[in-house]
Amino acid sequence: MKFLQIGTNNGADECYNTIKGHDIELGILVEPIPELKDKIISQYKDINNINIESIAITPDDNISSIDLYQSNKEGQTSKTSFNKDMLLKHNVEESDIQKISYPAMTINNLLEKYNVTELDYLFIDTEGLDEKIIRSIDLVKYKIHNICFEDCHMTGPQKLLREQYNSIIEYLYRYGIICDTKKYRHNWPDYYNSLTNHEK
Repeated sequence: MKFLQIGTNNGADECYNTIKGHDIELGILVEPIPELKDKIISQYKDINNINIESIAITPDDNISSIDLYQSNKEGQTSKTSFNKDMLLKHNVEESDIQKISYPAMTINNLLEKYNVTELDYLFIDTEGLDEKIIRSIDLVKYKIHNICFEDCHMTGPQKLLREQYNSIIEYLYRYGIICDTKKYRHNWPDYYNSLTNHEK
């Protein structure tokens, strides 16, 4: 199995639950926050061929760094987003929010770095950039069997526009990626469809 996760956080999530127990040929975990790296290493200590990239993913080839909003309060450093309002909606005090710049590259450049043209799974959880990142992927060059993304933040904190959701679903369909929506572990209202699984 080959997989890529963008937005690994501490590694204890749906991605880990999906890939554990499989023979991993290549695993790429992307998480820019350095304080989380040791937690990721610990979570994946029994899984071979795991690579951790301490970068952010950008949909724009012309961008080499990205500013992220992050809580500087002890125990909340994992609360990070491209959108400051996301943190405020997650009960982070504005006085505890700092803006930090992290190195970034596109998903296409990352896959090229690892000489990968096919993935079994792509997991994306970037608190707001998921749609733009998906649209930036060269889906002609790269064959991705399953794309899982958290669509509840596509247009802002816990706000999903059905028109925009349908737009990305139709976009993926053009590349032969059929969508099968299922519930994620979060208890979102029905119309959020938090994790969407796309099979090609």
